[in-house]
Formats: sequence, C-alpha cells, structure tokens
Amino acid sequence: MSGGADDDLLARRTRALGPTYVLFYDEPLHIVRAEGVWMFDARGRRYLDAYNNVPVVGHCHPYVVAELARQARTLNTHTRYLGEQPLALAEKLLATLPAEIGNVVYACTGSEANDLAVRISKVVTGAPDSLSLTLRITGRQMLLQGCHLRMGLRLGRECMR
Repeated sequence: MSGGADDDLLARRTRALGPTYVLFYDEPLHIVRAEGVWMFDARGRRYLDAYNNVPVVGHCHPYVVAELARQARTLNTHTRYLGEQPLALAEKLLATLPAEIGNVVYACTGSEANDLAVRISKVVTGAPDSLSLTLRITGRQMLLQGCHLRMGLRLGRECMR
C-alpha cells in the first residue's frame, strides 16, 4: 500500500474486524466502486473483475439495481410468510431443471449454500467424507473451513461431525 489513508483504513479494519477477515494480495486493493465488469480503486485505477459473483451481469447493472430498489420499496422479508415472488422464481427455475430436482432451497449467502450442499451430499451419498480443493471459496462456515488442510484440520470424517 502506498501509505496514508490506506494504512489508516487497514489499521481500522484490523481493529474492528480482527484477524479472521483476510485480504487478497500482499498489497491490498482499496476498491471504492464498481461498474459492469470493472472495479475501481481509490486512485481511479480499474481492475477487471471476473471473481466477485458478477461475471454474468456485472456490478451495478441498471436493470438489477432498479429491480432491487423496486422490491426493497415493496417488501423485504424472508420466505416464512406466504408470498408470490419466491414461488414464481422457484417455479421458473424448476422449469429449467431435470424432473429429479423437485424443489428449490434459497440461501442468503454462498457460505450458507455451501453448507447446505455438503449436508445434502451426505444424505444423498451416505458418505461421511468430503473432498476440498486447494483453490476453493468456502466462506466462513466452520464445516467447510474445517474440511481444508490449510485451516489446520484433517480432511474426512473429522470435518463432518
């Protein structure tokens, strides 16, 4: 980092978030905005983003932003109430999938989705073991972090208990 404001931001981050929130790169990027496939740092440099779950529509896509705003103005809640929107989306998704996939489970985060995927795979296969790739993204769920050697635990049954 070039010092100054970035160093102050890094010190604040370390104090407020602690050591479990790791940063990418030896010299962390201070990203301040994004548009389409580009992310921009505090100095105005742009970086192609093919990582942050945006390769399909990009950051800040006008249609997506408008739909998010429209829905937030209408209703922002979970699926424990009857509602048309979650059902309409589930039916639309199911229409594109094989008949063996009979329902949809929504997740709020990738970590939650990964955790659910491991639990479903255990039920479907009956196998207690798992495989973890070195270059993987698991989020912060203990189950999946524990299944990776880098986190200091052994693979296999230990991470499934």
